[in-house]
Amino acid sequence: MFARDGRFARARAAASPLLLALLLIVICVGLAAGGASLALIQPGVSTVDADISSRLAADYSEGGTLEFAPLDPEIVDVVRSDEAGLESDGGISEIVQVFYEEPPIPGDNSNVFVNVPPTPAPTGPPPPAGNTDSPTPTTKPGETPKPTSPNGPTPTPRPTPRVILTPAPTPRLVTPAPTPAPTPTPAPTPSWPAVCFLHNIPSPPTGPTTSTHDLPCNASPPTAGTLYNYDTNFDSGPGRILKRTNNGANEESDDRHQHWATPMATVPITLNGTASVEIWIAAKDFQAGRNLKLSAYILDGSAQGYYPIAQGHISMNSGASWSLATINLGINHLLQPGHLLEIKLVTQNESQEDIWVAYDTAAYKSRFVSPQ
Repeated sequence: MFARDGRFARARAAASPLLLALLLIVICVGLAAGGASLALIQPGVSTVDADISSRLAADYSEGGTLEFAPLDPEIVDVVRSDEAGLESDGGISEIVQVFYEEPPIPGDNSNVFVNVPPTPAPTGPPPPAGNTDSPTPTTKPGETPKPTSPNGPTPTPRPTPRVILTPAPTPRLVTPAPTPAPTPTPAPTPSWPAVCFLHNIPSPPTGPTTSTHDLPCNASPPTAGTLYNYDTNFDSGPGRILKRTNNGANEESDDRHQHWATPMATVPITLNGTASVEIWIAAKDFQAGRNLKLSAYILDGSAQGYYPIAQGHISMNSGASWSLATINLGINHLLQPGHLLEIKLVTQNESQEDIWVAYDTAAYKSRFVSPQ
């Protein structure tokens, strides 16, 4: 049997018409207060239909049914309190679970399923006359008595599920490190400078010396204040004497040539253009008006040998003192690592006089200038 809101319950009882009438009055009061629905079914008893929204009717025919709607917790308590009376008349009462015909309304606590199990008939002696209270539960030996509620056992409340919200991790903003600009590769630095000053040994000079076959040429400017005799073994005059010869670049006699060597190259060096040898010269014994002819040779030197890569010549008249002569040489050459340049000076056989040369002093800074 369904109430209009879709819920139903039933109870079976054997009772007299008077008891049904009293129960009907109690039920009507409950219906007026909460709109509950309850059904009591007892074979052999007349039927009472109760619908608070439409009708209230009673049928006392045989096998009738008492119906009303909707079910209310207070009605359940009333029926439970009368169970003893119903059972005393030899009947059996049952309150069954409430069902839904329609889905429950959210937030409506009245739409709660209630299932009241049947109360078993007492097996002990009947309670004393006039005592309608529920029997006191028996406690087993060693068991702690449990308090009994007058309205029956207290249902254990269901724990409310806890919803733990785990916050989403905050994304980390990673700022990429700036890409460093590539360091520019510096241009190879020559192992010898573009300007090489011609020196004696020792340098700076500290006094007269004998001739030295190999002299240095580097970037250090001369600082000596006095021009000494650099070949006491060949001549008594200042500086270095170069006697006349027909051998040119092949001359090897120390009194007829002088050469200076640059530092060794560590990287390839391109020499392309005009090189120059700037040298201070004078005729032997400072004879003026003599036609002097001087040659300069540039050689590539290494452990494998020396070979000329450029040459230049000059012809000029001598004066009564030192004169600066500039010999230009066209050059186009790649100097490999491990090689050096050699500057070689010789006096041509056509010169009217042997030539003195001055270098390695602050006043006479003879030098070689490369085209790099």
